Amino acid sequence: MGIEVDFTKEDAIFFLDMTNSPISPNHKPVFFKRMPFFQLLSDKESRDYKRFINVYDAMREILSERDRVILDCSYGYQCEPLNLRQIGEKIGVTRERTRQLRYQAQRKVSYRINKSFKFKKRFPRKNI
Repeated sequence: MGIEVDFTKEDAIFFLDMTNSPISPNHKPVFFKRMPFFQLLSDKESRDYKRFINVYDAMREILSERDRVILDCSYGYQCEPLNLRQIGEKIGVTRERTRQLRYQAQRKVSYRINKSFKFKKRFPRKNI
């Protein structure tokens, strides 16, 4: 069963690339670097920022309230972008825990996008 989305496959791939999602067809692992979406935050009027936010806005409903607060503040959605420490203070957790929660929330969005566009199949877990 597909999920209705109001954005293109190209916009979905762009969002996945900006969040460094392993589901993106263009994914190349990058460790210990800022997430690519940070470069979009400096110009909220840019076409790329609007594409990014359009995809996020369409997917917000799948997130819990806490996940929405974290991603809204990270992406500058209807507010100024906050850093991890500021978001953590807002929700009552540490900077590191905020980073972990942001990753989990982004993963939820990525998997829902994958479910809609079928970029990659899920791989079965191996029993160790």
